Order: sequence, then C-alpha cells, then structure tokens
Amino acid sequence: MSDSQGDKEVVHVLERMGCTVDYSDNELTISGPDHLTSCEIDLNATPDALPALAVTACFAEGTTRLVNVPQAREKETDRIAVMRTGGKVAQYATPAELLMSPADEFVEDFVGADRALKRLALMRVADIDLWTG
Repeated sequence: MSDSQGDKEVVHVLERMGCTVDYSDNELTISGPDHLTSCEIDLNATPDALPALAVTACFAEGTTRLVNVPQAREKETDRIAVMRTGGKVAQYATPAELLMSPADEFVEDFVGADRALKRLALMRVADIDLWTG
C-alpha cells in the first residue's frame, strides 16, 4: 500500500465504515461488520471511487454523504441519485432540480435546509434574471 495509487483510499474509507482490514505481504483481506456505519466521504482526490462507494453507502446504516467531487459532473454525469437505505432511489435529477424541488421529506432532509443558497452557488451570473427598479 505504499504506491501512489490514490484509489487505495477506498480501503481507509471501508475501515471508517467499520470493516476490518488485514494487510500482509502480498495480500489484503477486508472483512465487513454486520452493519456498515455511515460517514461523510471527501472524494476530491479520488473521484474514480465515487460509483463503488455510492453502492457501498447503500448498505450503511444512516446517511452517508459523498462530498467535494464536482469533477464527477464532467467526468461521469450531471445527475445525482439520492438513494435510500438498501439502494432504493428517492430522486434522480440534476443538482438544480434536487435543490429546487425535492421529491419528498427524505430528499429535502438530505439536501439540507440551506438548499436555496446551494442552488445559487450552481447558477452562472449570465443565467440570473436581473431587473431594475
């Protein structure tokens, strides 16, 4: 685990979620607990891990947040799927649509009370209607 491959951070994330990791000379063994623990995961340095960790997060108790990965929008998709425990999709939409019109209370809680401010952060100045008064 001394190479420069950034995606090995997934192993550390799995440890944070409650897995047991056993390192030996040429072998890595990861054992899961009965229930994974949710956490917030900063994926800025490891955007390629987003799909795998999104699936893993579906099996964690509580809310797992995958954050700080804006480059995924260009690399992967500009859609976000808010998922309930067990991998059931609660809403699938663009970030602006999620913030403007959460599908239900679960999604509303997920995006947070400050969603209006987050929505403004997504807008380009050229897209904002200005008026003079």
